[in-house]
Amino acid sequence: MTPEQAIEQSRGHTRIESNLSDWLQSVKGKHPISRISRGEECADEGTLVLQVQNMEDKESKEEITKIIQEDIRPEIDYWKSSIVGYVNGANPLGNVMEGFLRRIWKKFDIDKVVTIKKGMFLIRFGSIEERDRVLSIECPFFDSKPMILKPWTEDMDLTKEDVKTVPIWIQFSVDFRYWGMNCLEKILKPVGKLLNVDNTIAKRERLSFARCRVEVSLDQEFPNMVTFNNEKHELTRGYIKYEWKPTVCKLCKKLGHLEEECYHKKPDPKLQQRQQQQWVAKQVASVQIEEGDGGKIRAGTTASEDVGFIVVTRKRNKGKQGDQSD
Repeated sequence: MTPEQAIEQSRGHTRIESNLSDWLQSVKGKHPISRISRGEECADEGTLVLQVQNMEDKESKEEITKIIQEDIRPEIDYWKSSIVGYVNGANPLGNVMEGFLRRIWKKFDIDKVVTIKKGMFLIRFGSIEERDRVLSIECPFFDSKPMILKPWTEDMDLTKEDVKTVPIWIQFSVDFRYWGMNCLEKILKPVGKLLNVDNTIAKRERLSFARCRVEVSLDQEFPNMVTFNNEKHELTRGYIKYEWKPTVCKLCKKLGHLEEECYHKKPDPKLQQRQQQQWVAKQVASVQIEEGDGGKIRAGTTASEDVGFIVVTRKRNKGKQGDQSD
């Protein structure tokens, strides 16, 4: 090997080392080779490849725990008759909420009320039928704030903090021909996702309006009327009355109050200035009236033009003792 060839080979090794160092930095923590210290010396390229293969084989042999449906079936069966409830905008204690629910739902078979996290509770009933009966009645109010109730499902993620949808009850006025679940699901699509109807509608015991439970988004519009083409290709209208609509604060993004009522709102400087102004009482005029002998009246006053009100006192002088008629 000539000196020129040796120099060129040395330069090539330098370039390889530089490129390898850059690559190791780019894949740091993403590939097993990144855990090889740059200070480690490798005899040749084959040794480096062997080290990488050993790391990958070690990771592939690590056992990963697998959970199957039968493993979680007992818990699902136990909690499937439960309701998730919370009051967005209020965080009552667990014992307070349990006492409240047992009082308003005393005719229902409540098994237990468990706190999931701050402000969120899991209410378990004795049966799924009892759960559905509770969901079919009007939404209870806690501290003037409506409770949000949802049936618990195994796919529900209770770790999420943000609430984007809530179930509400509406009264839908339309001909009872369109009260089937398929029709209502299509017609009420502009309002929200149809969840269920109350028992009186399901049993066809009331024909005045259809009471439906729909899931709505917090940032959507709430139309008072929906239109659809009926079976005769005629434009038909249905009117909606909301038993409750979610009120969202634009400042804190929570339910139950408006921006004007939010404690996060900064005070108005002009309003504070008006509140700091001192109240000054107006002058009071004093008038004294004296009634003397013979019914004559003498009056004296300190009234001025700038007075708020006048205080009047009356003084009656007694007659002389010697003035007696025969």
